[in-house]
This record gives sequence, C-alpha cells and structure tokens, in this order.
Amino acid sequence: MTKNTHHCGRPNYIGPTEGNFGFLHHDTAWEYSHNVIERVDYVRRRKPAHEIQVRLDSMFWIDPESELGRAMAKGKSLYDDYWAKRKLLNDEIGKLFAAHWPTVVPDAPWDGQKLVFT
Repeated sequence: MTKNTHHCGRPNYIGPTEGNFGFLHHDTAWEYSHNVIERVDYVRRRKPAHEIQVRLDSMFWIDPESELGRAMAKGKSLYDDYWAKRKLLNDEIGKLFAAHWPTVVPDAPWDGQKLVFT
C-alpha cells in the first residue's frame, strides 16, 4: 500500500501537519496552516454530515518543492516584502503628517493618535 503523504483529510495521513494546503475551507483554494490536523478534526466534529467526506477527501498538502509550492513561496516573499515596505512608508508619512498638521490646523485637538472631543 502506498503511504498517504499528501491527502491530509484521508485515513493514515503521515505527511506534514504545517505548511500550505488546498481546500481546507470550501471557499478558499489554498492557505497556510500551523496544524492541519486541527482543521481535519474540526471538519469531522462540526460540519454537516453531507459535507464531511467531500471536504476531507479534497484536502491536500502542497509540497514546497513542487512548482506550485515554489510559486507560493515566491508569492509569500513578495507579500512580506510589500508589507515591510508599506510599514516603512507609513512610518515616514506619519512623521511628515506630525510635522505638517500643526502648520495647517494649529488648533486641532489631535493627541497624536486621534482627535480629542471635550
């Protein structure tokens, strides 16, 4: 018998429990999971009976060495880079805003985070 290393919702799964997986939710093609077994158990316990087998049979681990896995890793890298750059930009804008608003609206009741209403 072939070892079950990819179909995490099927019997005798021995593959990774953390990583990218397909069809863990009915409306999400793929996602990252820290523990896919928790999701499998949740489906078994909480989903309507007529959905359980389809959900479990459809779930699968995405091998990071596959073409899809490598593309996903590249996408995550780009995503992480985007958010890091966005944070730097927001910090820069925040500093410029802090220096600018008092010259435009010096009586604004701004406490550094929000307008203060008395």
